[in-house]
Amino acid sequence: MPKGQYDVRVTRVRSYHGGVQAIYTDCQWSVLRSVQDGPAYTGNHVLMALRIRATDQLNGVIDQLRIRTQAVLRVWDGSAWVMQATNNPGWAYIDAMTGQQVGNPIGDGRLHLEDIVNWAAFCDAHASPLEYHHVHDGDETVLDRARSIAAAGQGSFAFRDGKFGIVFDDPNTPIVQAITPRNASGFSSSIQYKDLPHGIRVKYVDPDIWSDAERIVYRDGYDESNATRFEDFQLQGVASSEEAWDHGNYHLRQAILRPETFKASMDWENLAIVRGNRVLYQYDAILVGLGSARVKSVSGTTIVLDERLEYTEQRAYGISVRGVDDAAGKAKLIATQVTGAEIGETDTFTTVDSIDVEVGDLVIYGVMGKESIDAKVTRIEPNEDFGADLTLVNAAPDIYDYTTAPVFDPGITNPIPPDRVRPPVPHITSVRGDETAAQHNQDGSFTTLIRVAYAFNTQVGLPNLQVEARYRVVGSDEWEHAGPFTTSGNLTIRDVDEELDYEIQLRALNGSMASVWSQTATLTVTGQAVQVPQSIEVQRGNFSITLIPRGLYSGAQYEFFRSSAPLALGDVETNAQRLSVGAVLVDTDLMPDTTYYYYVRQWTVSRVSAFAAVEATTRNDPSAVISNISGEIHEGFSIQRCASGSSRSASTRIRLRRPRRIWPMRLSDWMTGLIPSRAISTTRRPGSMVA
Repeated sequence: MPKGQYDVRVTRVRSYHGGVQAIYTDCQWSVLRSVQDGPAYTGNHVLMALRIRATDQLNGVIDQLRIRTQAVLRVWDGSAWVMQATNNPGWAYIDAMTGQQVGNPIGDGRLHLEDIVNWAAFCDAHASPLEYHHVHDGDETVLDRARSIAAAGQGSFAFRDGKFGIVFDDPNTPIVQAITPRNASGFSSSIQYKDLPHGIRVKYVDPDIWSDAERIVYRDGYDESNATRFEDFQLQGVASSEEAWDHGNYHLRQAILRPETFKASMDWENLAIVRGNRVLYQYDAILVGLGSARVKSVSGTTIVLDERLEYTEQRAYGISVRGVDDAAGKAKLIATQVTGAEIGETDTFTTVDSIDVEVGDLVIYGVMGKESIDAKVTRIEPNEDFGADLTLVNAAPDIYDYTTAPVFDPGITNPIPPDRVRPPVPHITSVRGDETAAQHNQDGSFTTLIRVAYAFNTQVGLPNLQVEARYRVVGSDEWEHAGPFTTSGNLTIRDVDEELDYEIQLRALNGSMASVWSQTATLTVTGQAVQVPQSIEVQRGNFSITLIPRGLYSGAQYEFFRSSAPLALGDVETNAQRLSVGAVLVDTDLMPDTTYYYYVRQWTVSRVSAFAAVEATTRNDPSAVISNISGEIHEGFSIQRCASGSSRSASTRIRLRRPRRIWPMRLSDWMTGLIPSRAISTTRRPGSMVA
């Protein structure tokens, strides 16, 4: 009989009862049955015949009958639809919107088929595959039915671009966008501090007895011995204890790992995002990341940004770069470690890996691995000019790692204040403890010093940077300290002894922060070297000799000795007269035309050089001699005329004899005879001889 609507008519005829013909006026029609002969039914319904023995507990019509069934649905095999027995929520989800039971089914062209196929594979890939077992026999909308099926597969109904799809919690979905203060505004964050139960009772249908059952899922740290607070969690379409345990863990971990909600407003850049996408979220106001910038220039692996950002040697730093999508529309997001060009703050960085960076790319900067928060978009509310308000939560990619306890990481990075930045280690480039390092004092002496030159491997921009030194004699256990010194690349260590070996180390200081000590430099302190004068300039006068020694080092000090006769160098200190120490000697009160023997050696507080001998004769200038004699000769002086040289000599030697002192002098040719002995009164002019 073909399917359709039929009219049934009943005609009353005769009726007999006990051999007596009678006519009944009442008639009840209790059932109308059809009987099919021939081949089995091949329609779209399942026919079932029951043969039941009547008992005192079972008689008449059966009120309740439970049957385990298996849906046969359309399944996409990658190239075509095939009919297949399945409990996968993905194919049930499609059937709920496109099946014959829907009064106005949607066409396959209005499905985001790729998303749903991926979701179906995600459900099958679970350790305990996610399935859907439920008979929809009540009044509900297609949307309600689709949402119920999606929940069984840990997904959510989605409608995008005029097509029906699905959003599910895939931890492997790629990151498609970066949200920072450089391309978004209106940032906000809220966090819920929930008093979570010790465990949840997950309600499901036990397929063995086909009645309600429950599976208790405990929070980490609790079990049946100490759990006291529970909440009920009702599932639909779950018919497995393992699935119930999976759902319970998923929702417990979600409550722990996703307590915070973020919001931001974006311009047209939000068009690259759809609900369920993963994005990078950076905002320094909530201490997520250390900043964001745009690339200003690129040279090899060195990039220059348009912002100066924190950089120290106390932790590793990294960047995430969002560039232009590739030809296939795939987002370009690259992460790598970087090193900065300057300690403190810098805008120049070198990438550890060679990456494709272009001018104008968006850069997220922070501690390596914590440059941003890995977030998922849960809501997009469009507004004017293609803008949108976004709502996000933590992506929590480890949400399905049921083997480890869930720990919420807010992604906070505390910036390091400038006075808490640990400075880099200074490296000693040279040390000197010889004459080139000695200090020339005002008294002509030299102080032995150690001078240290140092440098940093990187530029340092800390305003309070200082350097401290420590030193000790080799073999000693105790260190002496010098400084701290303002950084200049050089420092001086005092209070050292000569002819000793020293060990030296440096460290940098920035407030209360200090670097480790540098490598050890070792040297022998020799102090001011002494050498025999290389030359001695002699300036002769009638009554004085000036000696100007010259050596290797300007400003050196010399010790001067004088003798009236030549001496062996070994006898100078005992037989010669020590005159003075200085850079120059001016020896006065000498006799004209007299030869003197000088011995000069370089001198320091702790050592002297060998002697250099020099012979010098005063000049013989009679006019200078006479100009220094004035007054009258008085009694008590005698003048003697002595022949000097041969008879041809035009000079005469005169001795003016005074009772206690003899002053020899040479007079010019103008004296032709003896000057009578008589008393002479004389006066010495400054710098002259007194007779």
